[in-house]
Amino acid sequence: MDRNYGDLRALIGFLGCLQSIESLKLTFINIYTSSVSKSTKPIKFSRLTSLELSIQGCTEEKFLKGVLDAMDMTTLSDLKISMCPIDVIEDNNFQEKVGGWLSSIFNLSGGKGERRTFPNVEAFSLDLVEATQNLPYKDMFFALPRVRDLKLQLPRCSGPTFPPRSLTTLRA
Repeated sequence: MDRNYGDLRALIGFLGCLQSIESLKLTFINIYTSSVSKSTKPIKFSRLTSLELSIQGCTEEKFLKGVLDAMDMTTLSDLKISMCPIDVIEDNNFQEKVGGWLSSIFNLSGGKGERRTFPNVEAFSLDLVEATQNLPYKDMFFALPRVRDLKLQLPRCSGPTFPPRSLTTLRA
Protein backbone atom coordinates (compact mmCIF):
# COMPACT_ATOMS: atom_id res chain seq x y z
CA MET A 1 0.00 0.00 0.00
CA ASP A 2 1.39 3.41 -0.97
CA ARG A 3 1.42 6.18 1.58
CA ASN A 4 0.71 9.58 0.13
CA TYR A 5 1.72 12.43 2.38
CA GLY A 6 -0.63 15.35 1.88
CA ASP A 7 0.42 18.91 2.51
CA LEU A 8 -2.37 20.00 4.81
CA ARG A 9 -1.26 23.65 4.86
CA ALA A 10 -1.20 23.81 1.05
CA LEU A 11 -4.67 22.24 0.79
CA ILE A 12 -6.09 24.65 3.37
CA GLY A 13 -4.46 27.54 1.50
CA PHE A 14 -6.06 26.33 -1.74
CA LEU A 15 -9.47 25.99 -0.09
CA GLY A 16 -9.09 29.55 1.18
CA CYS A 17 -9.02 30.71 -2.45
CA LEU A 18 -12.39 29.03 -3.14
CA GLN A 19 -14.57 30.99 -0.76
CA SER A 20 -17.30 31.64 -3.34
CA ILE A 21 -17.79 28.06 -4.62
CA GLU A 22 -21.20 26.44 -4.30
CA SER A 23 -20.31 22.75 -4.48
CA LEU A 24 -17.17 20.86 -3.47
CA LYS A 25 -16.12 17.22 -3.74
CA LEU A 26 -13.01 16.04 -1.92
CA THR A 27 -11.56 12.55 -2.41
CA PHE A 28 -8.83 11.28 -0.11
CA ILE A 29 -7.10 7.97 -0.93
CA ASN A 30 -4.39 6.70 1.44
CA ILE A 31 -3.51 10.25 2.56
CA TYR A 32 -1.29 10.85 5.57
CA THR A 33 0.03 14.06 7.02
CA SER A 34 3.46 14.69 8.40
CA SER A 35 2.32 17.74 10.34
CA VAL A 36 -0.90 19.12 11.72
CA SER A 37 -1.85 22.65 10.77
CA LYS A 38 -2.04 25.09 13.65
CA SER A 39 -5.58 26.01 14.55
CA THR A 40 -6.76 29.07 12.67
CA LYS A 41 -10.10 30.66 12.05
CA PRO A 42 -12.14 28.35 9.77
CA ILE A 43 -12.54 29.37 6.13
CA LYS A 44 -15.95 30.93 5.51
CA PHE A 45 -17.59 29.70 2.32
CA SER A 46 -20.37 32.18 1.67
CA ARG A 47 -22.07 30.07 -1.05
CA LEU A 48 -21.03 26.49 -0.32
CA THR A 49 -24.21 24.42 -0.07
CA SER A 50 -22.99 20.96 -1.11
CA LEU A 51 -20.02 18.99 0.21
CA GLU A 52 -19.16 15.47 -0.88
CA LEU A 53 -16.41 13.58 0.94
CA SER A 54 -14.98 10.33 -0.39
CA ILE A 55 -12.53 8.74 2.04
CA GLN A 56 -10.69 5.62 0.95
CA GLY A 57 -7.94 3.20 1.86
CA CYS A 58 -5.92 4.10 4.93
CA THR A 59 -6.47 7.86 4.90
CA GLU A 60 -5.27 9.17 8.22
CA GLU A 61 -7.89 10.49 10.61
CA LYS A 62 -5.59 13.36 11.64
CA PHE A 63 -5.44 14.60 8.03
CA LEU A 64 -9.22 14.40 7.58
CA LYS A 65 -9.85 16.20 10.86
CA GLY A 66 -7.36 18.93 9.93
CA VAL A 67 -9.16 19.61 6.64
CA LEU A 68 -12.59 19.77 8.26
CA ASP A 69 -11.38 21.87 11.20
CA ALA A 70 -10.27 24.46 8.62
CA MET A 71 -13.73 24.73 7.03
CA ASP A 72 -16.81 26.58 8.27
CA MET A 73 -19.72 24.22 7.53
CA THR A 74 -22.60 26.50 8.45
CA THR A 75 -23.75 27.17 4.86
CA LEU A 76 -24.01 23.49 3.89
CA SER A 77 -27.44 22.10 3.10
CA ASP A 78 -26.29 18.86 1.44
CA LEU A 79 -23.63 16.53 2.88
CA LYS A 80 -22.58 13.26 1.23
CA ILE A 81 -20.01 10.95 2.76
CA SER A 82 -18.69 7.75 1.22
CA MET A 83 -16.12 5.53 2.90
CA CYS A 84 -14.16 2.64 1.49
CA PRO A 85 -11.40 1.29 3.78
CA ILE A 86 -10.80 -1.70 1.49
CA ASP A 87 -7.05 -1.15 1.28
CA VAL A 88 -6.78 -1.74 5.02
CA ILE A 89 -5.28 -5.18 4.55
CA GLU A 90 -2.92 -5.50 7.52
CA ASP A 91 -5.54 -6.30 10.14
CA ASN A 92 -8.86 -5.96 8.28
CA ASN A 93 -10.09 -3.67 11.05
CA PHE A 94 -12.72 -1.87 9.00
CA GLN A 95 -14.73 -1.01 12.11
CA GLU A 96 -11.84 0.90 13.65
CA LYS A 97 -11.01 2.77 10.43
CA VAL A 98 -14.61 3.82 9.69
CA GLY A 99 -15.11 4.77 13.35
CA GLY A 100 -11.98 6.92 13.25
CA TRP A 101 -13.10 8.68 10.08
CA LEU A 102 -16.57 9.39 11.48
CA SER A 103 -14.99 10.66 14.68
CA SER A 104 -12.82 13.01 12.61
CA ILE A 105 -15.76 14.28 10.54
CA PHE A 106 -18.10 14.85 13.47
CA ASN A 107 -15.31 15.59 16.00
CA LEU A 108 -16.76 12.92 18.29
CA SER A 109 -13.68 12.94 20.50
CA GLY A 110 -14.68 16.45 21.50
CA GLY A 111 -11.41 18.08 20.50
CA LYS A 112 -11.40 21.85 21.04
CA GLY A 113 -14.13 21.28 23.60
CA GLU A 114 -17.01 20.80 21.18
CA ARG A 115 -18.37 18.45 18.60
CA ARG A 116 -18.64 19.56 15.01
CA THR A 117 -22.18 20.30 13.87
CA PHE A 118 -23.69 20.84 10.46
CA PRO A 119 -26.54 23.13 11.53
CA ASN A 120 -28.18 23.66 8.14
CA VAL A 121 -27.71 20.29 6.46
CA GLU A 122 -31.09 18.99 5.33
CA ALA A 123 -29.93 16.21 2.97
CA PHE A 124 -27.45 13.69 4.34
CA SER A 125 -26.05 10.59 2.66
CA LEU A 126 -23.70 8.00 4.17
CA ASP A 127 -22.40 5.21 1.95
CA LEU A 128 -20.12 2.50 3.29
CA VAL A 129 -18.60 0.25 0.66
CA GLU A 130 -17.30 -2.25 3.20
CA ALA A 131 -19.17 -3.77 6.12
CA THR A 132 -18.83 -2.56 9.67
CA GLN A 133 -20.96 -3.46 12.65
CA ASN A 134 -21.58 -0.44 14.85
CA LEU A 135 -21.84 3.20 13.91
CA PRO A 136 -22.28 6.21 16.21
CA TYR A 137 -25.77 6.93 14.84
CA LYS A 138 -26.91 9.01 17.79
CA ASP A 139 -23.85 11.24 17.71
CA MET A 140 -24.04 11.67 13.94
CA PHE A 141 -27.66 12.75 13.97
CA PHE A 142 -27.20 15.13 16.89
CA ALA A 143 -24.59 16.83 14.69
CA LEU A 144 -27.22 17.07 11.90
CA PRO A 145 -30.20 18.65 13.68
CA ARG A 146 -32.09 19.71 10.52
CA VAL A 147 -31.79 16.56 8.40
CA ARG A 148 -34.93 16.00 6.36
CA ASP A 149 -33.68 13.76 3.56
CA LEU A 150 -31.62 10.76 4.61
CA LYS A 151 -29.87 8.11 2.54
CA LEU A 152 -27.95 5.32 4.27
CA GLN A 153 -26.14 2.58 2.36
CA LEU A 154 -24.72 0.43 5.12
CA PRO A 155 -23.93 -3.18 4.16
CA ARG A 156 -24.31 -5.60 7.06
CA CYS A 157 -24.39 -2.81 9.65
CA SER A 158 -26.45 -3.00 12.79
CA GLY A 159 -29.41 -0.66 12.81
CA PRO A 160 -29.77 2.51 14.83
CA THR A 161 -30.45 1.89 18.52
CA PHE A 162 -31.67 5.33 19.53
CA PRO A 163 -35.30 6.44 19.95
CA PRO A 164 -37.07 7.14 16.64
CA ARG A 165 -38.23 10.51 17.97
CA SER A 166 -34.61 11.67 17.53
CA LEU A 167 -35.31 11.86 13.79
CA THR A 168 -38.56 13.79 13.89
CA THR A 169 -37.46 16.24 11.16
CA LEU A 170 -37.14 13.56 8.46
CA ARG A 171 -39.50 13.72 5.52
CA ALA A 172 -41.71 10.71 4.95
